[in-house]
Amino acid sequence: MDAARPADDDEAADGARSSVGAGRTGADRDSDRCAREAQRTKETFGEFETECPGYCGAQDTFYVGTLKGVGRIYQQTFIDTYSKVAFAKVYTEKTPITAADSLNDRVLPFFADHAIPLSRMLTDRGSEYCGAPDRHPYELYLTIEDVRAHPDENETAANERHLRAFSQDPTQ
Repeated sequence: MDAARPADDDEAADGARSSVGAGRTGADRDSDRCAREAQRTKETFGEFETECPGYCGAQDTFYVGTLKGVGRIYQQTFIDTYSKVAFAKVYTEKTPITAADSLNDRVLPFFADHAIPLSRMLTDRGSEYCGAPDRHPYELYLTIEDVRAHPDENETAANERHLRAFSQDPTQ
């Protein structure tokens, strides 16, 4: 006989809410516990669930390097958080115009071709993405395209975690 192990709080709560919990096997409970643990791990590393393609896109600017005779090179990167479809375009400037251009040139035409509206945009609080909503070129572009620009206060921490995870080198 196995030694009794203390039930974790989530498991006890699930059992109390479930009318069929008594008929579940130990393997079922272990599977549920593993699924909850995997979800917590995802959230810790900035991942979150999205509803469908186009529900939320993440955009960020990365410094690529300096080319002799050209100067600094930046990459505008967009990824759909549901489908993981990604786009990248390089620029010599890090400005709101280049951020909007990458959406206008690559991202929104792709989604339009597939009849998928882009609903929300996740960005960091960089100057290329944030500013006075009535004057900032990127904010104005998102308004014209009917894309929700920035998260409310409750979403900010999760968004920053997601963008940090997005920008990490996967080989590390």
